[in-house]
Amino acid sequence: MSDAKPSLAKDIEELVSKSIEANKVFMNEGTRILKQFTVSGNKQKPFALNPNFLTDAFNAYARMNIQHMKNIVDLSVSLFRQAGTSTNDPATEAVAEEALPSFTLTAETESGNKVALSFLLDNIKEEEVNCTLINTPYHLKNDNNTIANFDTVFTPQSFYLKTNDRQKVDIEISIPAGITAGVYECNVQVKGFEPAYFNVLITVKEPSQKIQ
Repeated sequence: MSDAKPSLAKDIEELVSKSIEANKVFMNEGTRILKQFTVSGNKQKPFALNPNFLTDAFNAYARMNIQHMKNIVDLSVSLFRQAGTSTNDPATEAVAEEALPSFTLTAETESGNKVALSFLLDNIKEEEVNCTLINTPYHLKNDNNTIANFDTVFTPQSFYLKTNDRQKVDIEISIPAGITAGVYECNVQVKGFEPAYFNVLITVKEPSQKIQ
């Protein structure tokens, strides 16, 4: 795909050149047609032509120019779409990166237990931020229809974070007893740092059998 941009630039340059050439032809031909409608002499007199002829001629000329410009637009759009399919497009990569979590916290436990997680939050903004942590409901990974109620406590849940300051946040997650084993996930949003978010993955195992 390294030749896509040079090739596109060359195509557009040729397109513009042809467009200018074509418009020159249209203008020259239009002037020549107008001259045919007059006779030389001290006073210009129009030929006795059908009154609708001049209107029809200019309408045809206008339609020709409009169609010409439509063709240029169609071709330009096609070329840009072709160039935009490159996987190296920075704009496309930026959109893809935005959709991903900033980081992922993971834990593994049996149902009926609690897990403890923590992370550090840095404020690189130029202003103080009022932060509040909010998590989405947990669901089985790759199955949004299976929802689980995990009691999640953030400490602290709300706080102010000054520029260049860092805050440690502890997370305690309670896993209900008897819940189906599997990998459960949720997203956590820190208000004040939208649209960034992070991901929490909890692998829940079946309770181990105790030896009597």
